[in-house]
Parts: sequence; C-alpha cells; structure tokens
Amino acid sequence: MSTPSTPLPESTAPINARAASVLKWGFRISAVMLAIGIIDSLIRGNDIPTNATRLADLVPRLLDGDGGAIVTLSIVSMIATPVVATLVVALGFLDLGDRRYARLSFAVLTVLIVSVIAAFVRQ
Repeated sequence: MSTPSTPLPESTAPINARAASVLKWGFRISAVMLAIGIIDSLIRGNDIPTNATRLADLVPRLLDGDGGAIVTLSIVSMIATPVVATLVVALGFLDLGDRRYARLSFAVLTVLIVSVIAAFVRQ
C-alpha cells in the first residue's frame, strides 16, 4: 500500500523554484558551450577533444578560441551547477529562518566543494 506524498510547505516553494531554475539554466548554458566547443573544433579541422584542458591553461586557450578549452569550460560549468544550486537552497533556508535545513544544506555544499577541489587537485 502506498502512502500519499506529503506536499511541501508553501514556504519552500520559492527555494524549490530558484534551485530548479539554477539547475535548468546551468545545464542549458553548459550544453550550449559544449556544442560551441565541438562545432568550433570541427570547423577548424581539429579532433573533437577527448581530454580536458588543464585549468592553468584554460584562460589563455579560451582567449585563443580553442574548441577544446570551450568544451572544458562547459564541463566546469556542469560541475559548478549543482554546487550553485545547493548554495541557493542553503541561503533560501537561512532566509526562512530554518537553521536546521540550512546547516544540512551547507554540510552538503561543503562535501560538494571538497569533492570538486579533490578532483581538480588530482588532475
């Protein structure tokens, strides 16, 4: 027997909407950058990038219009999107005065940030 789902309190609806918007637009922006990077590589006759550009080389290669660097930037954007969404949720709970869920959200945010840093340091 299934139990009916409990509706979310109306007070969290703006938090949900903002987080969903961050995720939706973050994905869209990342997808467009990925497409631009792949198309740029194909137009220039370069191989489609299979390895990410080193972060230290990213800005100079972006300034050169390198398709591989654009693909790397899209991947970085995809990684950053859930981190930003989690920050939006944590700040939303703070605005509501719900310190318990704000602390939990900041704990999740900390785990995400540490994971991202560990991944980039390992690169």
